[in-house]
Amino acid sequence: MDSYFVGVGTWKLKGRNSDARILFPRRVSRKLVQRMETMKHSTKSISFQQLFTSFGVMILFCQVILLWFCHHIAHTWCTHDDLRIFRPSNLRPKKILPAIFPTKERKEAVIEPRVCMSPEKDVPWPLSGTCNQPLHGVSGVSAESRSCGFCSSPYLQSIANQLEEYRDQCKDLVVYGVAFGTKYVGFINEAAILSMDESVCAFHFVLQEEADAIGDLRNNEIVIRVDGSKMPYKDMRRNVKILKMSPLDLFPWAERVIWRDTKLLPKKILPRSYMAYFNRTVENYDSCASLVSLPIHDSSMGNRWEDLDFPEYKGHCGAVVDAAIKRPTVSDGLETLVNQCQLTIQHYDHEPLVDGKTFLDRSLIDSALMVWDMRTVTCKKYIGDLGCSWLDEIHCFSDRDQVSFGRALDASGVSVSKELPNGDQLFFKDSRPTVHIARPDCHWYFQGLDICYDPNYENLRVAVVIAGTHQRFMFSTALQHVLAPLVRQSHNVDLYLSLTTGKAKAYRFAGAFHPDPLLEGKNETELRETITREVQNVGATVQTLLVSEQIEIENDPLIFHMYKQFKKKLPNEHPLEYFPALDIRNDEVRARNKVGNHNFLRLFRAIENLWESVIERERAGGKQYDYVLFLRDDSYWFRDFHLNGVVALGGDIFIPACDARDPPLDPHEMCDHGMVARRGVADIFGRYFSTMFKLDLAGCAANLTESFTKQGKRGCNTEMILKWTADTYDVNVTRVGQGYMQFQRSARVQTVNGSITECFHKFCQSRHDPLILGTKHADMQMCKSLETK
Repeated sequence: MDSYFVGVGTWKLKGRNSDARILFPRRVSRKLVQRMETMKHSTKSISFQQLFTSFGVMILFCQVILLWFCHHIAHTWCTHDDLRIFRPSNLRPKKILPAIFPTKERKEAVIEPRVCMSPEKDVPWPLSGTCNQPLHGVSGVSAESRSCGFCSSPYLQSIANQLEEYRDQCKDLVVYGVAFGTKYVGFINEAAILSMDESVCAFHFVLQEEADAIGDLRNNEIVIRVDGSKMPYKDMRRNVKILKMSPLDLFPWAERVIWRDTKLLPKKILPRSYMAYFNRTVENYDSCASLVSLPIHDSSMGNRWEDLDFPEYKGHCGAVVDAAIKRPTVSDGLETLVNQCQLTIQHYDHEPLVDGKTFLDRSLIDSALMVWDMRTVTCKKYIGDLGCSWLDEIHCFSDRDQVSFGRALDASGVSVSKELPNGDQLFFKDSRPTVHIARPDCHWYFQGLDICYDPNYENLRVAVVIAGTHQRFMFSTALQHVLAPLVRQSHNVDLYLSLTTGKAKAYRFAGAFHPDPLLEGKNETELRETITREVQNVGATVQTLLVSEQIEIENDPLIFHMYKQFKKKLPNEHPLEYFPALDIRNDEVRARNKVGNHNFLRLFRAIENLWESVIERERAGGKQYDYVLFLRDDSYWFRDFHLNGVVALGGDIFIPACDARDPPLDPHEMCDHGMVARRGVADIFGRYFSTMFKLDLAGCAANLTESFTKQGKRGCNTEMILKWTADTYDVNVTRVGQGYMQFQRSARVQTVNGSITECFHKFCQSRHDPLILGTKHADMQMCKSLETK
């Protein structure tokens, strides 16, 4: 087959000018250039033979002009709306992006050899092997077929031969990854102290000049030294892909193969048992492969993640392009990447939607972990073909394999399935499940890989307990990002909610709060109906919904007794200036503290009322809840809450770390903005109102410095009391990054210009796993900085 010379023209893509190329056989272009150069520099008289030769050149030149004219006309037609001509409805090309130059007379597009954009596009195809039977390769009507194999590359074949010696001990399951670069070698060394699955063979492919930097390894870990100078490409990232997408050529004798990116090794998210993970994914779904979907996250969707209802290919392209701008040396040139994304989107622009998503959206995966079943001839053939198509895309376009996976999956001939009830997807080929893609919730950004399919983390009984006011309750975000995700994660979710409709003084904020849009303007009956309906719509259940004008605490027996005892000691003082938080430094602080204590006791009296309903429900059902979420009414959630990822960290209660707050937390404080509690300790916090009267608050204050207490005028604040409670009852507290509990205590307020806006009532941030806001909330401010009515 001829190699091709690329001539450059221009066409319009989405209103922008982009390079377009004309392809001529290289042997023709070489003759053309040589003859034109000869004519250009010749000053001698022209002989008959030269004239004849020149006449031939002129004819050839005219042919070139004619081809250019046809090319120009074709690309004039290609400015049709969104380049619809790239995706005629009666054509479904596969594998690669075609260079289509249609003629008006034809009803179907004429597909020419594609135009490669890769910086290493001129490197000969390195995998023209013929040693595998049946031969695996790419196929599709949009380009020539290729074969894939190591037979034409003696060095790659030598690596496969080296691996052959491990056949007997490793054939059940192989795990492998590549560590090209000192940073990745460092990841191997970091993981040496972690608990890892030692029952399978784990191969590390390392550049030979860096292999000696690897420290002590486990007995099951094997280092394969690679001579980078003998690999096909100059770019080591592209060479990594050859090994990554070639499990069949590297380990043809293995029954199961799992690829893991080396960067995952130190993250503590890998399966404790790779065989168990294989069985819960590939084996369970009877597929040839299993991968994990990309999630909605700033790392995968960029700063536009908040605008997305599901992971989108366009969003991922945007994130990858943004990353390439910031780190231009990481991968191929920006132009290559932009053109590839743009053309791919146009190529699939008119695909029918399935569950409201395009084919590209549904095929978004994170290639850092891939599971292959090579026990059958059918699966071997499929895995070989998929990997070959994938490598062909990477050879021709950018080295960002997640950008090109959708094209490779399409070329493999699978059809799209409906989503499974748990949110997973299955792609079918020849009426059998072939590729399983785990739902975004299963991504390691949110939880360890073991957890998503571990029966111990399924069908948990979860109580969500919220008490507060109608004006401050951020119902919409709790519904969208707490209740709905918990149900999607296969949990049984019950809501216990108490709301007051009367106005109450705020502790610090002087402005007026405006209700959640779903609850605005609703009377008590309408509130009940709306909340019950919306909660049921996401699959959760409202077990208790208390709506009242106000929570009265003055007649509570514990309050009444405390007041009585206090008046005996300080008849001229108000008890709520001292209890539960003491702060009488001056008159202004004293008055504010009285309001704060009053609101605090009302809140936890309401929670205790709900807790009695929780206990009642457990008795009636004969089964306790597994976990309880105690949430504030003003919690504004930005992303989905993933319970499994939190509780898998281990502990009795889980709270936001809030260790990057300004001002910082005192060592005696613990963030009280929200809590996940294991049922075994939840009684302490469900009955926190009653617990308060049993605590030794003087003992709490005794731990504080003199500079803080101001000679006894200041005691433990509410965040200190929470920590004192946890210490008193020996509760194991796990502080998590704000990225695990992605909310901020917020309010809806009216500014002086009359607009309603959200603002931060309080702001909590963590050093590790912080909350990263997207463009939707990038300008959200602290409430106290706004001019409000």
